[in-house]
Amino acid sequence: MIKKLMTRVLPIFISIVMCIIIMPLTAFATEGVIDDSGEQVEAAEPIYVYTVEDLFGDNTANYVLMNDLDLEGNEKFFDNYFGILDGNGYKLTNVKRPIINNNYGTIKNLNFELNIQLGTDEEGNYILEKNEYHIGGVCNTNYGLISNCFVDGRIYMYAYEASVASVAETNYGIIEKVINKANIQVISFYLNDKHEMIKPNEGYVGGISCFSPGKTQDNAIRECVNIGNALAVNATYKFDYAVSGGIVAEGKNIFDCVNRGAVVAIGDETAYGGIVGKGGNVKNCINLTGIEYAIAHEATGDITNCYYPEDDDVQAVYDSGDYIVDTTAFEREEYNKKETFKDFDFDNVWISTDGYYNGENVDFIYLRTEYYNDNIGHYYNDNEDVTVSYHTHIQSYGDTQAIKKNGEMSGTSGEAKRLEDIWIKVEGVEDLGIQYTTHCQSYGWLPWSADGERNGTSGEGKRLEAIKIRLSGLTADDYDVYYRVHAQSYGWLGWAKNGQPSGTAGLGKRLEGIQVVVVKRGEEGPGLDYGEIKASTLPHDESAYISVSDEIIFIPGNETTANVSYRTHVQSYGWQKWKHNGEMSGTSGESKRLEGINIKLTNKDYEGGIAYTTHVQTYGWQGDENDSSKWMTDGQMSGTSGEAKRLEAIKIKLTGEIANYYDIYYRVHAQSYGWLGWAKNGEPSGTAGYAKRLEGIQIVLVPKGGATPTNHDGVVSTRTEAYITK
Repeated sequence: MIKKLMTRVLPIFISIVMCIIIMPLTAFATEGVIDDSGEQVEAAEPIYVYTVEDLFGDNTANYVLMNDLDLEGNEKFFDNYFGILDGNGYKLTNVKRPIINNNYGTIKNLNFELNIQLGTDEEGNYILEKNEYHIGGVCNTNYGLISNCFVDGRIYMYAYEASVASVAETNYGIIEKVINKANIQVISFYLNDKHEMIKPNEGYVGGISCFSPGKTQDNAIRECVNIGNALAVNATYKFDYAVSGGIVAEGKNIFDCVNRGAVVAIGDETAYGGIVGKGGNVKNCINLTGIEYAIAHEATGDITNCYYPEDDDVQAVYDSGDYIVDTTAFEREEYNKKETFKDFDFDNVWISTDGYYNGENVDFIYLRTEYYNDNIGHYYNDNEDVTVSYHTHIQSYGDTQAIKKNGEMSGTSGEAKRLEDIWIKVEGVEDLGIQYTTHCQSYGWLPWSADGERNGTSGEGKRLEAIKIRLSGLTADDYDVYYRVHAQSYGWLGWAKNGQPSGTAGLGKRLEGIQVVVVKRGEEGPGLDYGEIKASTLPHDESAYISVSDEIIFIPGNETTANVSYRTHVQSYGWQKWKHNGEMSGTSGESKRLEGINIKLTNKDYEGGIAYTTHVQTYGWQGDENDSSKWMTDGQMSGTSGEAKRLEAIKIKLTGEIANYYDIYYRVHAQSYGWLGWAKNGEPSGTAGYAKRLEGIQIVLVPKGGATPTNHDGVVSTRTEAYITK
């Protein structure tokens, strides 16, 4: 990537050096420039800008905006800019491309509203090209100064290869006192002319900049805040290599910065961090978002005096190398304590001020640039009323359904129409945002979106199967978000909240409807009878999520009742999906051998576990068939992998306290014999001495002393005996 970057930048750099040699020094009348005699250079007379036509003329001039400018339809920009562009607190709207390619001057006091969409048509559908984008929202490359700016809006694109940031794609100068609220969404997707999927190459996304090498102290990012969510290399198909960072994707010299945005990188090789994906010389920074690697993924220099909220699933740095990593995890309530942040410059950089929060006067910690910028507002919150709005794209109907709010149903009922995408946002409370991700047909869980960004697919006919929703921002701890969905075959499920999954996964069931509600923390959540959905009509009200996957299994039913879950490795097919509570695992009528099995308990109401051993072709019983302490346990694989060896018999038993309250029953489908009778509590099931393969299995938990299962899951035993041996 560096070699590629130098290939682009070097010719421009050489041409600029030649310009410097022949151009009068007054052409570079940026702030702080001193001439050869040590005197301050007199600034050029400013050009006052009232219309778009007043801008984009002389690339050495000093411009001062006198009002907001709408750049809709504008095709002009500066290739190389050397003057001072003073926004005077005004805004450029409808910015659809960077206004400057290479900035050698000063950009200050300017607000941006980005609306950059690349690689798609006007409807948002991808364009069949091998697109490659390397852009920043303000300028592509910064050699000068960008100061006291605010960036909002979005950058949205399909790309084969991308490096994208809200301010500057590459920074060789100074970026300071900049706040980014823009969302960046890069969809890595490419089909060739034969409509074959081609794997994208690499993607870099940075909240402020992608690359800031920091080779000198005059090349730094300082006192910047990132609030933009979904600062992600989002993927419907994965990049080979993906790097993302809340402030910088890859770089050094990052000082006194704050990240409050979501950061995601998806690819075969990834690096993502709350402040920087790969970087060093990071000092006095705070990440306030729950990201797996709170500060950095890979340290390429020292990381000192950085802070992040304490969370069991979060660590400061993934790979620290040989560098100093000095970080502190703090409790959320400690964020408003000045003494939490040692050695912070509260005289010049940071500020501690009284605020009104949840009825109490407390101190708040801000960057001064953040505190004084009217575009952000204060964190003050007196528990205002919050409104949650959401909109779904529905099969056949598209986007025609109205926006729904505060628990109204979005979707359809009784029409068997799938939801294909969704956006959600919250209003009414300062510094409260919302994030969401969907489990999508073919793709699984998609990266998080936020605050009105769409999540799902467009024009692909893919169903949503599940959703997670969570609140973000400093006031997120004052509210709970509840949501429930209507899932194919199951009807309305129970309520999930605060990031829990809702829907189904691994079952191929579409979402058809959704309700979303936000309430103040501590208040009672919505009941089963809510809005237009009546409890009396609910076919299913016990579980919010029904999932069958390798990692996690939620079984519908009483959460205090134990369940048994299992999956088998089948000849030709490999590992099947998890089955549970008597469902048949394996095949029927296909003469396919079982080669391996995993078994585990879920929703256990007593201590203990499950143990099992299999009789394997050539090897016999694994472990000691008479000593269950040497059997496989609690999800471990019994059998073989990659050896084409059939299972011939199995023993299963419960261990620990749970064995006093349940019996474990099981039966198998054996080659030539069909379904055998039920075995229980460690008895053998299958055949011995006949070289017959197992083809299917059922396993059931029964309360201690309960009746033996009969025709479970529609299967009838053809033999009464559970074990046939010579």
